Amino acid sequence: MSKTINKKTICITGKIGSGKTEASKILIKNGYDVLITDQYVHEIYKFNKIGYKQIKKHFGQQFVNETEVDRKKLGKLVFSDKKSLNKLNKIMIPIMKKKIESFIKNKSISFVELGIYLDHEKEFSKYFDKVFLIKREEKKQIKSMVGKFPTISVGNLKKIGKINQYNRYLIVENYSTKKNLEKSILKLI
Repeated sequence: MSKTINKKTICITGKIGSGKTEASKILIKNGYDVLITDQYVHEIYKFNKIGYKQIKKHFGQQFVNETEVDRKKLGKLVFSDKKSLNKLNKIMIPIMKKKIESFIKNKSISFVELGIYLDHEKEFSKYFDKVFLIKREEKKQIKSMVGKFPTISVGNLKKIGKINQYNRYLIVENYSTKKNLEKSILKLI
């Protein structure tokens, strides 16, 4: 992948429930292009799209239905079985890389919301000039996690998105209001 000298690509990441999507909405509202990878996955998990076909092929018919991948069933499996999670990542990471490459190709500045960055930094770091790490107090984060994944244990969800070295990231604190989150994000740009 070649980048021009004036090009800037920024990753928005954080643990589940930290406010990555809210940060992305703020950037979009302020006129920036943002690839929200979770939305992209929703698209490719629809019937006969690449994600749907790959899940059906590698995990079986029981993880898809007549319209899309059964994300709840797949999520329950991969969040409770590391081997299955690794299998899913082997399938999805190359698809995500290809999408990121095409998204950032002709833009002078672009943002990519990528929740899996924390667990797969070595796979994705070459695409980004900066990484914004969204941090939120654990109580609010857990409430958001349970809302998104009600059938999965909080313990399993907490294991995802390990943050080992904060010094590599620009920290965006999501501890109070959306207005303060917006100020923090725009200040870093």
